[in-house]
Amino acid sequence: MKKFIGVLLALFLLYIVYHDVTQGTLASMKEQPVAAAEQVSKPVEKQTIPFKSVKIKAGDTVLSLTESLSSVNVSIEKIITDFERLNPKATANSIIIGKEYKIPVYSGGE
Repeated sequence: MKKFIGVLLALFLLYIVYHDVTQGTLASMKEQPVAAAEQVSKPVEKQTIPFKSVKIKAGDTVLSLTESLSSVNVSIEKIITDFERLNPKATANSIIIGKEYKIPVYSGGE
């Protein structure tokens, strides 16, 4: 009896997989066409990030430099994102001693 139930369960599972692959379980995109004009977004304004160029010394981190240059507290995620936007070929966790980087500077308005 256990083998029979196992075989039925396996066949049911195979049917479910076949149904998902051939027809899917979500609504088809063919049923809900989206016009290309609806997807047009507003042009993205280039937001300038204030920065100061700093030559990296031993022990410097992006976070410590930003905190020493800024007058407000900003989230670590924002600091990292802005640093990597200002320095496209660098990452915040792999700065090189002796190289100059643009460090974001934040004032009370941000």
